[in-house]
Amino acid sequence: MRPIAFVIFLMTTLASAAQMPTHIPVDREPVGFLDSAENIFLFLVLPVIIGGLYFLWRRNTRNKNS
Repeated sequence: MRPIAFVIFLMTTLASAAQMPTHIPVDREPVGFLDSAENIFLFLVLPVIIGGLYFLWRRNTRNKNS
């Protein structure tokens, strides 16, 4: 039983190490989301607009069904 457990442990550790990406650069600096106007619009303004439109649409359909 002990050799089987060792083989399973060895195979899982090798499989998990084989899945680690090697050619992706690793930056430790914080991401600058507020560096450009496009990022501000994409990550802040657009979700707020979509959320507001969703709640207006939901309120409108609730009023029609009542």
